Amino acid sequence: MDSTISFFYSSGGRYFPNPYGEWNVLINENGLILIKNIHKDIINFEKQFFILQNENEQVWNIINDMELENIIIKRNIALPDEATHEFVLKTNDKTIQKRILNNELLKFPKLKSFQEFLKNIILRYAKIQAVF
Repeated sequence: MDSTISFFYSSGGRYFPNPYGEWNVLINENGLILIKNIHKDIINFEKQFFILQNENEQVWNIINDMELENIIIKRNIALPDEATHEFVLKTNDKTIQKRILNNELLKFPKLKSFQEFLKNIILRYAKIQAVF
């Protein structure tokens, strides 16, 4: 994590009905996590918290293991009302951003694993079930 600054995840789907909406998660290198659930232009839920050091190490290991820079995405046609997931890794020297349609996400098990880890962290610290 020498040069890592932050990681951002968005589930897309801001205009999907509740309980979905759009989930945004920002993680900084010190273990601070900011989460928001947005439906249309209304923030339904917003919270920030620090995770434990071992969890922070675990999340950054998962992020690094995803190897975002090596993911090649073929632009398929989206299904009607399909969400686009966004993964953004910002470091001191570069930004890697990937946008992946929901139906393509299954092709990337490491990204799905990251989502599951996030859901568990959000449930543990924010006491809310994230749906993405």
